[in-house]
Amino acid sequence: MSSVNKYLSADVIMDMREAISDSHENEVFFAGSLNNDNVVETIDVLARGNKAAVIAISRLPDSVDVVIHNHPSGTLHPSQNDLHISSDLERRGICSYIVNNEVDDIYVIVEPLEKQKVHQLNEREIGAILEPDGEFSQHLKGYEFRDGQIEMLATVCEAFNKDKIALIEAGTGIGKTLAYLLPSVHWSVMNKERCVISTNTINLQEQIINKDIPLIRTVLETEFKAVLVKGRSNYVCMRKVKEIENEPGLLIDTDEDEEMNMLLEWVKTTKDGSKSDLNFLPKFKVWEKIASESDTCSRAKCAFYGQCFVNKARREAVNANIIVANHHLLFADFAVRRIASNLSILPPYKRLILDEAHHIESVATSYLGAGVTRMGAIRILRRLYRQKRGDMPRGFLPLLKRKLDSLRKKSNLQKLNDLAATVEQKISPVVVSLEGMTHAAMDAIAELSKAARPDDFGEIKLRIIASIKSDILWQPVEDHFSTLIREMTRFCTELNRIIDTFRDTEIEISDDFVSLLIDIKAQSDRLSTSCKVMEQILFEEDKTNIRWIESKPSSVTRLKISPLEVNEILQETVYDHMNTVVMTSATLSVSGFRDRGEFDFIMHRIGLDLVKKERIMCSKLMAPFDYKAQVILGIPGDIPSPDSQAYKQELLELLKRAVSLSGGRAFILFTSYGLLNYVFQRMERELAADGILALKQGSDNRHRLLEKFRRNETSVLFATDSFWEGVDVPGKSLQSVVITKLPFQVPTEPVVEARVEAIRQSGGNAFMEYSVPQAVIKLRQGFGRLIRSRSDTGFVLIFDRRLIDKFYGRVFLDSLPATTLSSGPLEHVFKDIEHFMLNH
Repeated sequence: MSSVNKYLSADVIMDMREAISDSHENEVFFAGSLNNDNVVETIDVLARGNKAAVIAISRLPDSVDVVIHNHPSGTLHPSQNDLHISSDLERRGICSYIVNNEVDDIYVIVEPLEKQKVHQLNEREIGAILEPDGEFSQHLKGYEFRDGQIEMLATVCEAFNKDKIALIEAGTGIGKTLAYLLPSVHWSVMNKERCVISTNTINLQEQIINKDIPLIRTVLETEFKAVLVKGRSNYVCMRKVKEIENEPGLLIDTDEDEEMNMLLEWVKTTKDGSKSDLNFLPKFKVWEKIASESDTCSRAKCAFYGQCFVNKARREAVNANIIVANHHLLFADFAVRRIASNLSILPPYKRLILDEAHHIESVATSYLGAGVTRMGAIRILRRLYRQKRGDMPRGFLPLLKRKLDSLRKKSNLQKLNDLAATVEQKISPVVVSLEGMTHAAMDAIAELSKAARPDDFGEIKLRIIASIKSDILWQPVEDHFSTLIREMTRFCTELNRIIDTFRDTEIEISDDFVSLLIDIKAQSDRLSTSCKVMEQILFEEDKTNIRWIESKPSSVTRLKISPLEVNEILQETVYDHMNTVVMTSATLSVSGFRDRGEFDFIMHRIGLDLVKKERIMCSKLMAPFDYKAQVILGIPGDIPSPDSQAYKQELLELLKRAVSLSGGRAFILFTSYGLLNYVFQRMERELAADGILALKQGSDNRHRLLEKFRRNETSVLFATDSFWEGVDVPGKSLQSVVITKLPFQVPTEPVVEARVEAIRQSGGNAFMEYSVPQAVIKLRQGFGRLIRSRSDTGFVLIFDRRLIDKFYGRVFLDSLPATTLSSGPLEHVFKDIEHFMLNH
């Protein structure tokens, strides 16, 4: 027992007494905040119960420091449930108390932690490390001091010190990674508070962990821990490995034997259990069978808990100062926290750096949505039961039948006989039936898509709107999916009934039997979730989500749903919960609008305009390059428009001339695979005859393609989306970037179409408010591939006359660096470029 006044202020005691009285002396669940003396200063009622219990709210605001509930009996000893809940809360830094109804007695389950003094960052001291005579200059040969880096570092320090959100555009060459890493490391070490760094690309993640962090550790001579965090599915599950070793014939198909045996041998020697530790890339369907999954994890109950690679990685993350993640994992974490605030993928954090921040809206859109695919559903069913012609049945259900048969030999319980018969005669055949229903339903979508776009031979995406639902082929879609959802739901209910049977104490089962039931339950839950998602996409309607279907000739079919806007979600999920957020990228601003600020577009799209203005800091730092001297931008004005019939044929000749100007050494960037393939097929042999190696995106993995390009200084890379950004080729290997069209998003993309429509319906100009700014940021990324150092030179050619013909062209040009510009007649532009290249 403790003195009430030591923990609760007089006002809070009065408020709690009144709330308990108003609740007829029943249990009440309170949440409060502590002052600097660790006394509860404010209190809110979150739930009311009966004389014996009250529900414990798990989704608590970040401002909550303590939870309190009363015991009407006056006996303040905590129940087992009280202790369990308090344990979960303690991990989130929340303490918990029990009081009596008069609030004159208190039992403290978890004491409040002493509030630590916050140590402010000294930007001058940290910045001095980067000065010309600072520590970095002593450890790095050819070290270059950059004013912009110091300026960015100061902004990041202020964001940490004053709990602000910083939006920083840092041009190529600023050295933004060190500018945010140094303050993050100092803050984490001084305040014993972890910081999360999130990037969009693996390349930047690896650079931070393998290059920047070791350098900082050497320079600072400060002890700190940094870890690269990966998603759970990147790690092997030892429980699954044991299952497969025990029953390979029932869980592995014959065509998977060789690869699985290689994985099982690797498991014996791997130190971190991560897929990246492999010297080969396993097929997804094989890796999935031994990969760790949250819904098949029994956590502390698992026999392999002490050997678990995921737990080991999580312990490393919990003890780290700096966690390096990627945007996909970060937003998966946000998505989980939205469902239940006491769940998470990453350990708790309040300081967040988002690099490559121009991707935030698209990543959030993807991860805050949901989807069902044909093969995803089929894969779940086949993990339960599959039988190839002439082969034995395989999967979790045949394994369940075998284990039941084994149990029946030891016990003659009629219940076991009934279960074995049900599994073999009723449950397993239904899986085969459900697979056929899934294909039929997905085929109906494919037929609808093809009928809606008969001339489209690639991937077709259709929003589910009134015009689609009025199509004569929509009814078969509804019919097939109604049947599928009904039968799949019924199947899951029956499967769960069988699983629940084994909770009966008269049936004793082994650990490996329990392990199998965990796997079966996970598949059942996944099918149930798929049913809910299909129902939401096809049969529900609301204005806050975008619903669409996708199909490809290869029978790939998907149903998807995503939020129409993510701004409010980001405000509630990220900004309101973080003390510091730093967002940075080389491309965040859009210039050329007289009535708008440069950051207005990105701020609106990601919800920063919903945050109090005094909390936002915006900074634009120019790249330390002399673009006028280093690059010439060519825009021919007398070529066919990209939407004309003559453009495609004319483009071939234009590209041949462009490549000859730089002797290869070129990135040719496209906005579609169709045009890329058309051009590549007609240019590859001709380039080879001139001694130029033509490389095409998709012919090899991204890393190997870039290595080939760097090694062969006369090569040309034909590429689309993924090579517009995140690619760094300094030096002579890259001397020209050719952009075939302005990178406007495809207007029929469901998310684009829906957002454009929403802007128009609200009275806005969707083209200028959404389409143009999106394309500007993409163009700036493509342009940025050329100049990566002070010694780089070359030309950028844009074969899209709209830049000089259309009124909006000015927005694009104003947003690009101030280069030497040549526009007008084609021959004039090529002559200027030839002259520029000769002089450089």
